[in-house]
Amino acid sequence: GLSQLALKTNLNSQQKDYISKVNLSGKSLLGIINDILDFSQIEAGKLVLESVEFDLEKVFQDLENMLAIKAFDKGLEFVIRIAPDVPLSLIGDPLRLGQILINLVNNAIKFTKDGEVIIYAFLKKKTKKNVTLVFRISDTGIGIERSKVEDLFGSFSQADNSTTRQYGGTGLGLAISKKLAKSMHGNIEVQSTPGIGSEFTFNATLGISKKQKRDLFVLPQNIQELNVFVCDNNVTTQAVYKDILVSFRCKVRLFSNGHDLLEAVENGEPCNLAIIDWYMPDMDGVQTAQKIHESSKIKTFPHIIICTKPNNESLIELVNQFGINAFLNKPINCTSLFNIILKIYERTDLVIPSTTIDNLSDEAQIAQINGASILLVEDNEVNQQVAKEILESVGCRVEIAVNGLEAVQALLNFPLKYELVLMDIQRPVMDGFLASVRIRENPALKSIPIVAITADAIVGIKEKCIQVGMNDIITKPFEPDQIYTILLKYIQIKERKKVDVVPRVNNNDELQLPVFNYIDTNEGLRRVNKNRELYVKLIRNFYKNYNGIINQVIEAYISENQLLAKRLIHTLKGISGNLGAKAIYAICLELELSEGLNKEDLVSVLEPLRNELTHVFNEIAPYNQLMEKMEIEEPLTNFVQVNEHELIKILLILKNQLERSDADSIDTIKNLLNQTGVGNHRNIILKIETELNQYNFDAALKLVDSFIETLNNG
Repeated sequence: GLSQLALKTNLNSQQKDYISKVNLSGKSLLGIINDILDFSQIEAGKLVLESVEFDLEKVFQDLENMLAIKAFDKGLEFVIRIAPDVPLSLIGDPLRLGQILINLVNNAIKFTKDGEVIIYAFLKKKTKKNVTLVFRISDTGIGIERSKVEDLFGSFSQADNSTTRQYGGTGLGLAISKKLAKSMHGNIEVQSTPGIGSEFTFNATLGISKKQKRDLFVLPQNIQELNVFVCDNNVTTQAVYKDILVSFRCKVRLFSNGHDLLEAVENGEPCNLAIIDWYMPDMDGVQTAQKIHESSKIKTFPHIIICTKPNNESLIELVNQFGINAFLNKPINCTSLFNIILKIYERTDLVIPSTTIDNLSDEAQIAQINGASILLVEDNEVNQQVAKEILESVGCRVEIAVNGLEAVQALLNFPLKYELVLMDIQRPVMDGFLASVRIRENPALKSIPIVAITADAIVGIKEKCIQVGMNDIITKPFEPDQIYTILLKYIQIKERKKVDVVPRVNNNDELQLPVFNYIDTNEGLRRVNKNRELYVKLIRNFYKNYNGIINQVIEAYISENQLLAKRLIHTLKGISGNLGAKAIYAICLELELSEGLNKEDLVSVLEPLRNELTHVFNEIAPYNQLMEKMEIEEPLTNFVQVNEHELIKILLILKNQLERSDADSIDTIKNLLNQTGVGNHRNIILKIETELNQYNFDAALKLVDSFIETLNNG
């Protein structure tokens, strides 16, 4: 995750290369872990396939995003071909279908030194409700001896003992793929010749959606029946272009080299659009475009698209040169080619939304749910702040309940107010499980989405959440993109009163963080969506409120209150995870999973945790003192005296909010602090804010009452 964030920053080519390799290595390790987990689930008979509507092109685009660069970097031709009679809108388990494809295609790329890897999906059988598709993955790789083909699908088995050292892998991928294919009423077969290559074929039976994506691929009448010249030296790629363009009702002519295409255009053969591959022997795509552009024999120049491998940045700047209108990344698909034709002919109003989401926190997508009302059920102040800030940063209205009982009462009182409930499972008074049961008992609350939030990412937790009526689960420490995914999944797109989301001021200079040895500040900042102001506040609150937590844990154990002890450890785990105090998090996780502690062993067992906490508190102490000193020395003379009549009006609004324990009071006090001219009253306003950050509404209310009285008497 951190490497993905780093790749989005300004890096030089060498740094980008290093981080890209770190990222790939992390994905490889994750792949091995996932293989082992999947295999154990299958062996235990616990793997259940989903049945959801999905876009077949999206499955292939995910495959492309993961593996295309790997293929192109080896100089391989990488082609994805979907037969024109294959429905694109299907019903089944896209994740598991993609998993089979990724395993087979990754192997094909891994064992192919030069040549091509081709994925071809075609129709085998079709009924009104179902379709049986065949997926063929062929390569020109090293091949497999016939005697070893049968061993390929065994657990922890590979074609050769040296494979692990030379090519990597666990030997589980094909075993998992074969069992997944069987669960889709299909099978995997292989034909291979050493030194020539291999062909893996599997079939799957899937449902057909009523609305089909292919029905959208209709070009406007004024650009139908375009004369399109396609130039590519790979025969299979030519076939892909022809399949797609013919389905668009275009007239297609194929060329294998730039010279022949140039000659045809110069001879006056009708050509509205030329699609030319960049990498061709003798004369490449750009050179061909240049020749066309400079030819004195051509009266009507065609629009030109250059097809190239992804991220070929050296070519991007050539757009609008040599008559080049656009670049198209390989491997191509219906959606990308259809959209690029529309853009060239200035019909962007008909562009089909991309099936690939590059970043779930993209403003255009999140803006659709601005103003949504969310109930956050969480008693831990750090987690409250983190979740609330993440949600409010995209325009959501957030109210907080500190336990399940409060959540149930809030929903019963206002059944139509909230659009999503984020429910922490381990709650005092009433836990998340029981609260969800109570909520679902009310007919008016049957459909409200409830998403569990928990640090217990263990087998069986999600199933238990579903059983009591929850819809999904988010694990802690919070990941912003994970939260955004849930928002987009469960909150309906509709008209709402919008919330103004004020862009966060870059406060990097004002809030410089020291280099901590025991806190990973980069990890902590990532978890609060890079909000430095919030992160500094969390660090200081941690220092202020958790110095004595070890003694509290010991006292709980001595008084035989195991539940309280576990809850304290659980709370510390969540907070340390959000801060980036990884060692504390790891120890808390181990303690939480343990059977329990004997009184005699308390001191020795908790000693490592005490040591780590001491290290962290010792690091924070001088930083906290520095921040306090800066606050005390803040020059008040810089502030203009506020209009006290207006100030009292705001304070009365704040008082009303505090009397109702309304979390909007935090926004009110922040807005007040952000106004110019609060004058010498800033210190008292900061004290109120401090109480509100701890959700001490009663204490804040007393300060507000006293403040109003002072102003009235002044």
